[in-house]
Amino acid sequence: MPRKVVFILLCLTSFLTYALDMTQAPVEGGEISLLKPDWREAVATTSNTKRDKTGYGPYELQCYPEPVSFAWKGGTAPFVLELTPANQSQKRRLSTSDTTLSVYNLFVGTDYSWTLTDAEGSKLSGHFRTAWTPRLIAMPDRDAMPINVRDIGGYATASGVRVRQGLVYRGTEMEAWKNIGLEKMTPANGDVLVKELAIRTDLDLRYAHQVAKYTASQIAPTVQWRCYAINAYKPFTPEMNDLFRDTMRTFAERENYPIYVHCSGGADRTGEICFLVSALLGVADEDLFLDYELTSLARLPRLRKTSYFQAWLKRIAAFSPDEGKGLSYQKLTENYLLGIGLTQQELAAIREILLEK
Repeated sequence: MPRKVVFILLCLTSFLTYALDMTQAPVEGGEISLLKPDWREAVATTSNTKRDKTGYGPYELQCYPEPVSFAWKGGTAPFVLELTPANQSQKRRLSTSDTTLSVYNLFVGTDYSWTLTDAEGSKLSGHFRTAWTPRLIAMPDRDAMPINVRDIGGYATASGVRVRQGLVYRGTEMEAWKNIGLEKMTPANGDVLVKELAIRTDLDLRYAHQVAKYTASQIAPTVQWRCYAINAYKPFTPEMNDLFRDTMRTFAERENYPIYVHCSGGADRTGEICFLVSALLGVADEDLFLDYELTSLARLPRLRKTSYFQAWLKRIAAFSPDEGKGLSYQKLTENYLLGIGLTQQELAAIREILLEK
């Protein structure tokens, strides 16, 4: 065989061996869920699980989302994966020398285009859509606080629009929970809150004795710290009404966003505030209760039928005429918030900020 032919064949073989080739990626134009297929069943099961003597449920934490996974062969490192949502906001750009990437914390119900580029400029691309599910947030160090972190956005409302994603997150405090095998927050987890989620306000609902040793946010020195020691499910005294009013006013100020709202476990005090915000926005009743029960995946079983939660809802309804009979949770919540001192302008501001157009 002539040398020239051999040289050409060697070049072609080299190209075929090293050409960038995708071996795993979302189905082109397909829909991918960021939660396991049985997530609804898991919520129902854990919500109804009997707590142990310390108040916890099943030992296994189930509050982690699923990634969007990519794998390829060939090409020349380093590789860059870019993911762009349809609205062009919050693009993701990830670089690696490996041939796999697992991408977490994408928006739900969103069309994405992706492009994989190697060092030589070779490219592969595609499109996919994330399914509408609750948006749970992944942390790289799973055994370090915080847990139970999720976006309250993405839910549909009675007006036909959805709650904006990326503006309000709920979760636990940053301290260690050694009794359930968790350690204090690591820098890598802190980076998710500060750099990825861009948290600007730490809305801390813990009691005074729980925050006595702090003078600033535990998330980062650059994060604004607002602390309101609201009482979980307790009678609505004038003092407590004022605390709920001031807490809710945080959501009426655009400069506070994105907000991370938490108490200790992100279950009760956090659950109350997030219920009120979502109800005010017009989120459907089933989704209001589902978001309350999602905390069950973090070893903190919460059930919508629990007596203390139902009693709290009745106290909210008591701020409406005729105990709120026949009114939606949106109207009940609006009447309650007006009754404790918020203004129509403040309620309108919350809706303006948190509802999509």
